[in-house]
Amino acid sequence: MTDDTLQLTEVWLAFDLVKILHPAQAVRSRVNVVFRLQAEDLENRWVEGAEALGLQNVRGHRTVGGLRISLYNAHTMEDAHIMAQYMLDFRQRYTAGQSSKQFMQPEC
Repeated sequence: MTDDTLQLTEVWLAFDLVKILHPAQAVRSRVNVVFRLQAEDLENRWVEGAEALGLQNVRGHRTVGGLRISLYNAHTMEDAHIMAQYMLDFRQRYTAGQSSKQFMQPEC
């Protein structure tokens, strides 16, 4: 793993999103954050919003579904900050008083 990828992972940790999405460190990838939202319509809204920000390839595996954020070394720190802020904004907009664990479910 490159230093750049480690820096991007640190951005996620700073926003405390990786713990929300993958609470068990044993199953947490350093490069791919894979998760599901409570309902498919929320996942579709999430993808639409991400694509509007220029974030691409955020759908999970074609047969399993879900969502995926990849932190490859081609991404910049600015990309990571944009994604992290989008995650925070989306969560705040759609949680309606639910805990993060209820809203975002890790894929293990």
